[in-house]
Amino acid sequence: MRYYKYKFYLYASHSVDGVKENAHYHTFSFVLYINHEEEQFIAYKKVETLVNKFLEPLQKQYLNERLSEHTPATVEAIAAYLYTELSQLFTKEEIDLVRLDMNETPLRAYSVFKNRAMTYLLVFLMGIMLSSFLGLQSSQAASTIQIDGHYQDWSNIPHGILTYHSWNGEANHKAALFREGDHLYGHIKMHDIYGAQMQMNSMNIIVNGMTIQFGAHFATSDKQVDWSKDSIIYNMPVGITKDHLGIFNSGWPVYQMGTAAFTVTNNNHSTGDEYEFMIDLKVLEKITGIPIDAMSKFSLTAPNIGGGEIIVTGTSSGPYIGITIAMIASAGLVIWKRRKRSLA
Repeated sequence: MRYYKYKFYLYASHSVDGVKENAHYHTFSFVLYINHEEEQFIAYKKVETLVNKFLEPLQKQYLNERLSEHTPATVEAIAAYLYTELSQLFTKEEIDLVRLDMNETPLRAYSVFKNRAMTYLLVFLMGIMLSSFLGLQSSQAASTIQIDGHYQDWSNIPHGILTYHSWNGEANHKAALFREGDHLYGHIKMHDIYGAQMQMNSMNIIVNGMTIQFGAHFATSDKQVDWSKDSIIYNMPVGITKDHLGIFNSGWPVYQMGTAAFTVTNNNHSTGDEYEFMIDLKVLEKITGIPIDAMSKFSLTAPNIGGGEIIVTGTSSGPYIGITIAMIASAGLVIWKRRKRSLA
């Protein structure tokens, strides 16, 4: 494929937690890849005029207000928004936008591709969702998670990665999400190279597309936040902390959603911190208004730790079967596309 590349800048603010008072500014740079068919010529000035006119009302603005109410204003979400809007704008001018690369800093970028590439990804994600179903149905293989600060019971559960792709490519933090009955369990293990305490707040559970921000706090006997101990959350002692450690939503009213355990191995965090939590879906039902039986998709994001989204899974062979099916389906789709082109 041949394409033109155009680079643009957007100076605007955003807040990952959705609180405008916490907004901060970035000079976002992004590159557009415009498909170039043989014998086709696209006037540079035409593209530049269209994009600059589109960006003008966004400059120096709070980008959260441009996104969906339930979408955290992460770099990924902003890039997807820009790609969608610009793609629609270009389509009217018969310009084919095939890719957008966005940089928040010079060290990391996020790419959004045209639907053809995304089709393969969606097929793969369908396999991941199937893996969740298979894992949940294989109750004889499921092992109950204990929130006790000992993490051996997570060893057989597939983990994903939370990362902002640091310069050395190593600061990849492992994370998993697992549902069993009316409970949702999460686990995060920081990479040793991180060298600081894990940030336990401003995480998000996404249920059927609805985002609930949550964090860890010490709880009182009546399941309220014990604000007198909240400073400890940001300077946890060496060892396992689990007594009275709870999970609370960030909205109002505040509910204790479940329990948690946090492990600090040493003062300099040269061995990465480890964290596990349990969320009671009955409480989540009360917060979201979504009946437990209708909760069909869960995922976890932790923007203070790294980019990426962790999708719920199970402990049995189901996840691996689902991933295998996804890979076969993706490969089959690629072969079918190529065969179709060769016969055309």
